[in-house]
Amino acid sequence: MAVTTTYKTTNVVKNTQRIVGYDVARALAILAMVIVHFALTFVNIEQPETNGLLGLIVQFCEGRAAALFVVLAGVGLSLIARTKANSCPEALQAKRWTLTKRGLFLLGLGLLNLTIWPGDILRVYGVSFLLIAWLFQSSNRQILGLALGFMLAFVGLILRFNFNQNWDWTTLEYSNLWTIKGGLRNLFFDGFRSVFPWTSLIFFGIWLGRQNVQAAQVRWCLFWVGLGVALGAQIGSIGLTYTFTNVWPMLGQADAELLFSTGSIPPMPLFLLSAGGVALVIIMSCVHLSELFGASRIIGSLAATGQLALTWYIGHVVIGLGVLTSLGLYQNQSLATALWLALGFFGLAVGCSVWWKKRFNHGPLETVLRWATS
Repeated sequence: MAVTTTYKTTNVVKNTQRIVGYDVARALAILAMVIVHFALTFVNIEQPETNGLLGLIVQFCEGRAAALFVVLAGVGLSLIARTKANSCPEALQAKRWTLTKRGLFLLGLGLLNLTIWPGDILRVYGVSFLLIAWLFQSSNRQILGLALGFMLAFVGLILRFNFNQNWDWTTLEYSNLWTIKGGLRNLFFDGFRSVFPWTSLIFFGIWLGRQNVQAAQVRWCLFWVGLGVALGAQIGSIGLTYTFTNVWPMLGQADAELLFSTGSIPPMPLFLLSAGGVALVIIMSCVHLSELFGASRIIGSLAATGQLALTWYIGHVVIGLGVLTSLGLYQNQSLATALWLALGFFGLAVGCSVWWKKRFNHGPLETVLRWATS
């Protein structure tokens, strides 16, 4: 698959028609995110159920739901940042200003969300928008280079600083969060979702958004690449951990497991490769199925839900977790109950999304975002 040298001259995207598969993938990202967050909130944290099929489902979704959401955010960002090859300086400046305003809006919304949810990721989106405001004309190679740079920079940070310093993992509380030093540290390094390294997945999503996934051969190529990277990362994690603790015992068990982990906390490179590969497989599958069955009610309902992704990201915290917690369900439920609640909330979200899209073009928060940054 050919990669162009600069985005201004790229010709890989077939047209500006909305790609429904991206919206379907966003809906699945919302579902996986709701499953993880409901399990985290409603299951007893001191006695989590990690065995059995339900435990495996939650374990698989942990981190990978966020990764899918972030990659898709990058895809959307690439579409917003798209410019014509002969754009005048005034048009480029207007695009830069739009991206800057949206970045500031998402950063502010993320800070508000952080007051009630420690796993906020909108702040990372905000910083990414601010970066792309100055980088949207970068070539595909440069975009992938930035993705790699953010990934490796996090490794340097975690070798230099103590990732667990401000966390109490038994209560999921972060000390000094609302100080300047603690807030910046949480945003850029050791938050649940921080700029380093999660922005690397946004840059990857930007690159993906520039590819002509409407072409079947491109979709299949990306699908198999994603599957290979995901499997390779998992196998590599096992192999490297064993090698550096047994064959060449250069690292202790704890250090090797940290550096070569595919767990989402802390998000080391092999996790990002694994989660990014899984995201690519899911996105290409959704695009392909949407091309085949675009007229089906299921695809249409999921697409409507995905188009309200920002609304449901905030909504599942404020409405879903907030209401159910107020009913006394906090950390005293079984995993099965938490998953049924998650599926019930997602079903409600799908129904509301279908109703809303029949009457309005954009979701509630999506409308506010457009109004505030127009």
